Amino acid sequence: MRITDNTRLIAILRNNEWSATRLSEASRHASAGAKVLAPSDDAAAYTTSARRGSTVANLSSRTRIARSAADELGVAERALDSATELLAEAKTLAIQGANETMSPNDRKALAMRVAGIRDQILELANTRGAGGYVFGGTRTDVPPFSPTGAFGGNDTETRIPVTDGVAPRKNVSGAKAFTAAGGTDVFAELNNLANALTTSNVTAIRTGIDTMQASHDQVVAIQVDAGLSMERLRSSADVLEAAGLTVAQSRSRDIGADDLAGMATELAAASSSYSQSLTVTKKLLSLPSLAQQG
Repeated sequence: MRITDNTRLIAILRNNEWSATRLSEASRHASAGAKVLAPSDDAAAYTTSARRGSTVANLSSRTRIARSAADELGVAERALDSATELLAEAKTLAIQGANETMSPNDRKALAMRVAGIRDQILELANTRGAGGYVFGGTRTDVPPFSPTGAFGGNDTETRIPVTDGVAPRKNVSGAKAFTAAGGTDVFAELNNLANALTTSNVTAIRTGIDTMQASHDQVVAIQVDAGLSMERLRSSADVLEAAGLTVAQSRSRDIGADDLAGMATELAAASSSYSQSLTVTKKLLSLPSLAQQG
């Protein structure tokens, strides 16, 4: 009888050990929210999960870069939009100044406003985003335009290879927007218009009407380019984000992270099994035949 009880006790203790291990594993998986946490859980699933995890990280990184670049282009696009409004105002001032009935003093007042517009556009041309000055090409650490309107940046393009075969431009051409590289030297023409108004040179003022329109159209063209690049980057970021989500969902299936209900059920079953095993052990240890040993 004693041998039978001892045999039963050994079996129960082994069952306790197995139940404790099962409970530990169930707790570990439930806590982590996944069934596969190490190669020992499922070598093939773990390897696939690691590979897909790397893909998710890469897609996430590209998404962040694309969105950041789009935000910088958004800063530039808004600055250009403000510049076009100011140039439209400068043209209106030129039209007013070309009126033969306007007095020299009135034209001087218009000249002061044109000079103010020039300073405002110069400030916009030196707009700074999170990554530096947005109109300086690759030279983003210093203002691209001097107080006189001289351009000190470059027109080097930078592109982002967001996906295979898709690499939108991430910077805006300040040279083509505001300098003769785009066809018209915007700051020089604003200076010319201000001088023409100051001296009441009606012929030069009338010329200024056309140059303000040309300057306006030049900036608008670069604004459109910036907007298109911004939308390409945002669209690419959306595609990358969707792809990353799809891969992440596949990875979740690989490691069983999509079966939270199953892990909760296993944890509850393991806990119940362990509790029952401890109860049986306690009862067995209370038997007189075991209590009298020793």
